[in-house]
Amino acid sequence: MDYIKIIAQIIGVIAFMLSAISFQAKSFKMINVLKIISQILFTIQYLMLGAFTAMLMNMFSFLRGFVYIALENKNKSTKWAQLGFSITFIAMGIITWDGWIGVFAILGTVLQTIAFGNKNPAKIRIINLPTCFMWMVYNWHYRSVGGLLSDVFSLVSIIIGIIRLDIPEIKSKFKKKV
Repeated sequence: MDYIKIIAQIIGVIAFMLSAISFQAKSFKMINVLKIISQILFTIQYLMLGAFTAMLMNMFSFLRGFVYIALENKNKSTKWAQLGFSITFIAMGIITWDGWIGVFAILGTVLQTIAFGNKNPAKIRIINLPTCFMWMVYNWHYRSVGGLLSDVFSLVSIIIGIIRLDIPEIKSKFKKKV
């Protein structure tokens, strides 16, 4: 393995740590801030690995995070941004087509676009569950250690977040109704 790939893997590991931590955040804004930082790092990693579909997906994903935070600060809906970014991700996937493997990155990113555009942290976590598996396939193909670690740990973090934050909230709301 050459030095560029080693550095890429180190960047990916740092990105994965930030990504996994993001699902433990209680607010829409903090989830998106941590994801923005991790996506910037993943953009650099995928560029270094030559995985251009994932590089573009992550580059536009961190821009998406900025847009979502700006809309949230103005109390605006993210629905149109979700649609616009989803169309952009599909178009970028077609332009950078690297075979069937790219479909996993495209679908995973479109689902993440819907998830992170949702202001409810519980829904963000639930919608992101299948994206972990989609990105696992893509990252395995490109031998992205940081990407694979991110997918596995994000999956675990999402499940922990659901158990730790979402289930107690649902139980609390249910008890109030009864």
